[in-house]
Order: sequence, then C-alpha cells, then structure tokens
Amino acid sequence: MKLAAFALDYDGTIAVDGVLDPGVRDAIAVARRQGIMALLVTGRRIVDLRRVAGDLTCFDVVVAENGAVLDFPVSGRHVVLGHYLGGPDSGHLIDAELAGYILVTYRVSGLAPSIRATTDAVVMVTRETDPYEAATLLDMCRPQPAASANIFRDIASNEAALLPGAEESQGEVRRFTLAPRLTSHVRHQTKYLDMPVSDHQAFVFTENGRRGPRAHSLKEFMGLLSAFPPERIQNHLLRHDFSRWLADVFRDHPLAGHVRDLERRAASEDARDLAADIAQSIRARYEIPAAFDESLGRS
Repeated sequence: MKLAAFALDYDGTIAVDGVLDPGVRDAIAVARRQGIMALLVTGRRIVDLRRVAGDLTCFDVVVAENGAVLDFPVSGRHVVLGHYLGGPDSGHLIDAELAGYILVTYRVSGLAPSIRATTDAVVMVTRETDPYEAATLLDMCRPQPAASANIFRDIASNEAALLPGAEESQGEVRRFTLAPRLTSHVRHQTKYLDMPVSDHQAFVFTENGRRGPRAHSLKEFMGLLSAFPPERIQNHLLRHDFSRWLADVFRDHPLAGHVRDLERRAASEDARDLAADIAQSIRARYEIPAAFDESLGRS
C-alpha cells in the first residue's frame, strides 16, 4: 500500500497572527477522507498550540517543539523524543564525566538544580537584567564573588562574562569583549514576531490598576497596541513599560533603547502616534532589519 501524507507548518502557513484559518480544517478533512494523512510540524509547544489553535483532531500527527514531541490528537497518544533539561528529574540526562556538553539558554534558572551545581563547568553569560536570573547566576559562582548580582546588569552589549570556577576566571566574574560577528545576523519574522512567551512573561495591559489582555508574542503586542485608545496606553508609556518588557523578556536591547526614546516623548506627544511608532519600530526590526539599523543611525 502506498502511503500518502502531507505536512504543514503552522505560523505563517495555515495560521495568521497565531489563529488557524477556518478554511484549513475543511480542506484537511477533504484530504483525509481520500486517505491522505495530515501532519502538522511546528516549533511551538503542544500546550501553546492547543491554546491558539484549539482542537487538533483534524491532524493525524502533530510534530511539535522542534521535533521533540509527537502528538496523536485522535488517539491521545503522546510521545516525547527529546527531553527538557529543566525538569526535577532531568539530571540523569547529563553525564558529567563526559565533559562534552554545550548548553545554551536565556533562562539559566530553568535548568535542573543538579545541572547548575556542576562544579567543573565553564559558564559564560551576557547581560542579565532579570533579578531572579542574576541571583541564580551568582549562586552558580565558585567561589562566591564579593560583588552583588547587579554585576550582570552592567555587562555591555559587546561583552560577556566568565563565571568563577573556570581556571581562566582567576576566581572572579571576569568580563571580556566579544569579537565582531563574521557574518550578518539575519532575523526571521516567523521566528521572532510569532514566537510565544510563557504566560508569566506576557505583557499585561492594565487600566486603572486592573489587569487586561495579555500579549504572548510581539505580533499580539502590536495588534493590541494599535487597538487600544490613547488613554489606555499613556501610563504604560510614562512608566517605560514597553521598553522594559522588550529588554527583559526578548533581550533586544537596541530595540528597547529605541522604544525608550519614544516613551520619553509621552508627556508632550500624542500616545496614539507613539504607539504607531513603536509598532513600526518592531516591524522594521524583525521584518526588514536593515531599515531598522538605518533608523538608529538617523536617530
């Protein structure tokens, strides 16, 4: 028997702004009635995919989390192919005696405690503004430095720091200058504009002290920013909430700095115009990065 199947990406292919096109379900149903299997392949987490897409039983198989998970929506079967290193029982996935692992993360606190406690690791970090993450990094230092966790906030954008423990650090948090990139950094719209963050990292719009809608991605953020009246976003501008979120969650300090300059004009300029400028800055940053770099040069 000849097996026929087709695979679909989610963001930017069958979904717009994270929302599944209603006509897609009907088209998939037609194909499946002809004996063709429908696969969904996405980098999103299953829990996030269910949140934005709803019922997934129109697909035979969902390949999620960058290939780490296979989900069979009809039968409910769930197969984990790759393991998350942040679970409490994930320490056994790392064999410290091999001394051959390279771990890259922007949330070191998410790693299992047994992994963070490894004494012979070489740990290098870039600028960290989140107090909890900075405290976690400080706790990983062997020996403990006399400096406070603010030492990680002061790291420049072209610098990194080597934590105590490695011989080259000489027992200190040793900062060093990074060499310039040999190739340009290409940012992809789908990867950054549509990339969801967890619920506790989402931007929460407030009104008169009450919590309102949450933006779980930059695209959702831009949509809400354009939908709200000026008085709804004025206080966020005055408090520099937008630039702080971009810096702390997405670590995009050039964009955050540009947005902070816009926020400083909130007392004298119309909030709606500033909101439009912020949204345009985000689009320029991730859709046409060269235009954003030029705008920085003009500002």
